[in-house]
Amino acid sequence: MESTRGELLQIIHKTGTYGVKAVRALLPRICHSELRAEVEKHGVWYQTAAKKAEHLLYSRGLLPREANGVQKMTQWCSLKMSTIKNLTPSKVAEMMVLGCTMGLIEMHSVLNHQQESDEEAEALASEVMQKERDMIECMCRYL
Repeated sequence: MESTRGELLQIIHKTGTYGVKAVRALLPRICHSELRAEVEKHGVWYQTAAKKAEHLLYSRGLLPREANGVQKMTQWCSLKMSTIKNLTPSKVAEMMVLGCTMGLIEMHSVLNHQQESDEEAEALASEVMQKERDMIECMCRYL
């Protein structure tokens, strides 16, 4: 996989945007107050990361890629189906861990295949990946 210019920032933006949407969908269904606070905190952080990536993309003359309709629908349906039947703290934690893991995989893949170095993007990616790891660690208490 060959990385294109700004690809790392695109992945960070996508991770943040998807994270915000997932958190917004989950929050009204989370009854466990401590878990709700952790998820909410991570949602705010996702929003910050997405905005930072968006700003860096614009500063490089690039536009953030939006998910196509099929991707949006698939994500929405998957999230809704996952939350319909069983939204225990364990299930919420599992969903958060899986989402964080997908973000980590995408960022590592782009970092491993990028053609040119971008120190600001790499620093933001490092911050995002650490937050994702921290969230995984936090969610493991609820599994």
